[in-house]
Amino acid sequence: MTGEEIRDKINFNNQKIQSLMDPSVFILQPEVQKYMEDNEYLKSICPHKYENNTCIYCGHIINP
Repeated sequence: MTGEEIRDKINFNNQKIQSLMDPSVFILQPEVQKYMEDNEYLKSICPHKYENNTCIYCGHIINP
């Protein structure tokens, strides 16, 4: 996957997470967990390109 594809997929996953989460419920739903795990995998394969210590594709932050 390209960096742009990774960014798009992470954004899609984050939108799904936001739509599924209920601020009054404190239980992690399995579907939300699946999207979060997918985001972690995408970050692990991302061809990071950093600006201001943050990857422009996946949002990974490095310490300066």
